[in-house]
Amino acid sequence: MPEVADLVATQVQNRATPEDERLLLPSDLSAEEQQTFSISAALTNCECKLLEGHAFDVLRDIQTIVKTLTNLYKEKKHNYGQLQQTRSSARIQEVIALRDANIREYNATRESLIRLGSITADDLLLRPLKKADTYRKQTTIKRAVGDTYRHDGLIWTNRGTMAGTQPASTSVITKPIIESLQAATFIYQQ
Repeated sequence: MPEVADLVATQVQNRATPEDERLLLPSDLSAEEQQTFSISAALTNCECKLLEGHAFDVLRDIQTIVKTLTNLYKEKKHNYGQLQQTRSSARIQEVIALRDANIREYNATRESLIRLGSITADDLLLRPLKKADTYRKQTTIKRAVGDTYRHDGLIWTNRGTMAGTQPASTSVITKPIIESLQAATFIYQQ
């Protein structure tokens, strides 16, 4: 990408700190800049695949963090004394901060995928994530009154398309299968 040399030179002149420096990947550029610098579709597709994989990795990390947080809350009940209570409270706060940081990272990755055009803002598989979406019923305790009215968050129940909807796109493999099922259903209805 020699076309972006001017942008690199501008960053050098501004002496941006490493954490604020733009890497000038396709997701760092606007749509107009991508066209101006003729960014290749192969590079954009490669970054989309990497970002999508990263989004699913972060979702898995958030699930692990929430499970850890649930266990920390459960174990805190058994701590006696100020030292143990303080230590467990500090650990819980650390894990909450880690969960929140991972939620922000996931949402930033999702926004990058939207900017690249890989997904839409109303995508069913990679939805925006909030703290409420990480709620999980504890599996180690008995059910209490009202538990049936509080459902697990989307991070635990998101399985792609919702019941009764068509998938957003069909792959080369599933398209003939869907067509044959539709034909069989049509024949059966006659």
